[in-house]
Amino acid sequence: TDKVLAETGLFAMVGKAERGPAAIASIVRHKTPYLAAVGGAAYLISKSIKAARIVAFEDLGMEAIYE
Repeated sequence: TDKVLAETGLFAMVGKAERGPAAIASIVRHKTPYLAAVGGAAYLISKSIKAARIVAFEDLGMEAIYE
């Protein structure tokens, strides 16, 4: 988490899982909002995405950083 936040200029993170202590510390240190999506919300969120491109960590597939 720290590398991603330090090197990408990521504005916010969206996820559905709890963050561990190291991730929480990194999120606080970089003052990055963490937005939790409840189960089933991913479908609704995906309907509002018009375009996306991978900007970092392409090798992670769906976990890559998109813009």
